Parts: sequence; structure tokens; C-alpha cells
Amino acid sequence: MRTPSLLVLAALGALGLGADGCPAGVATTTSGNATAATPAEPTPAATPTGTALAYELMADGRYKNTDGRMQALDGAGNPMFDAAGEPMWEPPPEEQAQQLFEEAVALQQGIAGQAPNEVAALARLSKAVQLVPEFSEAWYNLGRLQLKMNNLPDAKVSLKRAKDLNPEHAPSYLGLGLAMERGGEYAGAQRTFELGLQKENENVELLNGVARILRKLGKTQMAIDRAKAILRVNSNSLDAYNTLGLCYLDLGELELARFVFLKAEASVPGGAESASIQANMGLVFFRMDKEYAAEERFNAARALDPDHVGAMVNLAYVKLKNYDFEGARALLEQAHRTVPGSDAIKLDLAVSYRGTGDVEGARRLYEEVMSGPSEHRLSAMLNLGILQADFDKDYSTALTTYNKYKAERLKDGGTIADDDPIHEYITEADRAKGREQKRLEREAKKRAREEAKAAKAAEAQNSGTQSGVEGQ
Repeated sequence: MRTPSLLVLAALGALGLGADGCPAGVATTTSGNATAATPAEPTPAATPTGTALAYELMADGRYKNTDGRMQALDGAGNPMFDAAGEPMWEPPPEEQAQQLFEEAVALQQGIAGQAPNEVAALARLSKAVQLVPEFSEAWYNLGRLQLKMNNLPDAKVSLKRAKDLNPEHAPSYLGLGLAMERGGEYAGAQRTFELGLQKENENVELLNGVARILRKLGKTQMAIDRAKAILRVNSNSLDAYNTLGLCYLDLGELELARFVFLKAEASVPGGAESASIQANMGLVFFRMDKEYAAEERFNAARALDPDHVGAMVNLAYVKLKNYDFEGARALLEQAHRTVPGSDAIKLDLAVSYRGTGDVEGARRLYEEVMSGPSEHRLSAMLNLGILQADFDKDYSTALTTYNKYKAERLKDGGTIADDDPIHEYITEADRAKGREQKRLEREAKKRAREEAKAAKAAEAQNSGTQSGVEGQ
């Protein structure tokens, strides 16, 4: 069985996320700390003593004011009246939206010692922007929370809305760029970070975003230059250290990468407690073939942050190397939920699916990566061909996939070395196809002989029966 290709993702620090999975440095704003009870179902209203023509009785038993406000409800859900018998009205939409916004902020922080309730906060922020669609601060906080909860499509919508409503708000550009980055939309992320820098040209988080994207686009030297420039402005930027170290790692400069991460760990405030620094140090040791030291660092990163994507993926890679497919699968599924747009994670997850017998799950991921313009498209295509040959035993389809892979590599003047594995894959699939064809031919001949024998026996039996009838 051919071994599928594996990929290693470096660290969450390289993804621009903080320990809680939120955009680094994106602060939640607040102007209050109110709470409200959820009303029960309303009961029919009494007739007001005032001028009834000023109100309209609605189907739910409440009155509606001419300015569009609905009659307020008490804690039991009953329409409320003042001492004069006049309807009491809900606050205007702006006041309701502000109240909901402040409740959402309080819920995210935890009320009266309780644990944060992000689901309830999300519901209130969603209601706030429905009531006041121009509430940019609520859109921003909604997008930030959606990003934290890994709802990237909705996060992008909310953060773009916040940016459009308040074009001078640099954190909205940062949040939107992070959502795009995590979704694999690197060109869009870079553009968004750069637009944010037009608003705040020394915003270190936006500068780091650009540096990260340059590295992910393969522009390693440009990323190194950007990271060094950031460190000249802010020598304590752990994100810049991470990008710089990862760039050296990409170039195979292992000692330089090790030096950068050790320096960050030892001399930068927060470096020793940074899960990303630990995960990246582990990656350096892994590349140095020091697997035990690498695993120690990956586990140290997870001890600091159990949800650290880089540590999860790198630990999973070690498990895949040691054929612990179940253990790798659990880690990679968690990482995939956090960064659903990472094709590198999808490919490693597909390997774990294959190892645990979930061939269809692996196929689905390979086809998903192949369907887009991913840098990992060809790797997915090759692995799909291996799956078709080894698991499906569909050698004709595997050969079609292999030849398509070969054609893609040769396109636009590309070359394939004589010792490239694809030649062996094609040869083996072609031989297996021939063997399968011969087996099918043998089986067909055997069936034909058996059918002829059965027909002859039936004919003989029928002839004997007929003779017996004639003799009577």
C-alpha cells in the first residue's frame, strides 16, 4: 500500500489567533452592564382609557403606537399600562439595541461570577443589529464572537458590515483579515490588512498579519523583512518572532529558527508562556529528528493552550508517523473545526481517515481540496489516485487520476524527474489493471464452462424424461 503524503502545520501564532482563538488585540467595548428577563407569552390587553384611535390593537393582544413601538410586557408577559390606564411602550429600537449590546458584553465576561455565556451573547448581538442595522459597534462585536466560535462565513459578513459602517475602525479590518486568513483566502486577507494599515499605519497586529500572509504565499524573504521591521518598532512582538522563526524553518535554516524561538522564549515578556513559541520550538526539534524533544514541546504548548492548533496538528503528525491513526484523527478533527479552511489539515485528516477505515471521509476531503485553487491541489490529486488504487481496486480510475496529475505537473513547461514516484504508481496500477483483467477473463471462461456443463446436463435429463413418456 502506498503511503499518502503528509503535511505539517506550524503553529497557531502563525494563524494570527490569540490563546482564546480570537483576533489578537481586538478589544470588546462596553458602556454598561445591564441584564433583562425574557418575557413570557403575552395575554390579551385591556382597553386603554385614553384615546384609542392613537393605538392599533395587534393580534397578540398588544397595542402598537403610531411611531411603531409596541406595548411593553411585564415579567409574566402581560401588556403593561400606567396609572392612568394608558399603554406603556417599549423603548425605541436604539435603546433596546444598546441594552442588548451591553448585556452581550456582560455575558461574554461572565455575570456575578458565572461562566461566560457566549451563545446568549451571540443571540443578543444578533437581535441588536436587527433592531439597528447601522450599529457598527454591535456588528464588530458580533463578528469577533463569530470568529471565536469558528463561524467564519458569518464572521466575515459581520466584520465587513462593521468596516463598511465605520471605515476608520482599524480593528474591523484586522478581524475581517483574520477571518479570511483562517479560511485560506490569503490574497483577500492581505488586501484587508493593508487597507487597515491605511487607517493605522503603525498597528503592529495589522503589520504582523501582512508578514504572516507573505510567508504563507511563499514570499519568504519579504516576510522576513517585514518581521524584522516590526521588531525594530516593537521588539516584544511574539507574532513577529513566530513569523521570523517559521520563515527560517521554511528555508531549512534550523539553527537560525531555533535561535529566534529560544530568544523569544527567554527574553520577550510572555514568551515563556506562549503556546505558539513552544509549538514552533517543537517543530524545529522535529525537523532536527529529535522526536522526543519535539513531542515534549508540543505537549507543553497544549498544556498552556489545549486548543492550540499548531500543537494539535504537529502532535497528530507524530502519531501518524507511528501509525496511531485513531489518536491522530481526534487531534486533527479538533484542529479542522478550529481552522476549517486549512487544506494542509484536511490532507492530514484524510490520512487519519484512511488509517481508521473511513475511506469515504478521506475521498471527500481529497475532492474538496482538489475543487479549489489550493497550493495542495496536486497532493490531494495524487493521494486520491492512491486511494482509488489501494482501497477501491479501481485501477482504471486510478490511472486516469495519475495521468491527470502528471499532465498538471507538466503543464506550462513543468518537468518530472525520472525517479519521481508517479512513474512507479502508474506502472503498478497498469500492471494491477492487467492482472485484474486476466482474472476477470479467467472467471468469465470458468462461468462459461460451468454454464455449458449445466446446459448439457439439463438437456440430457430432459431427453431421458421424454424417452420415458414415449415408452408408456
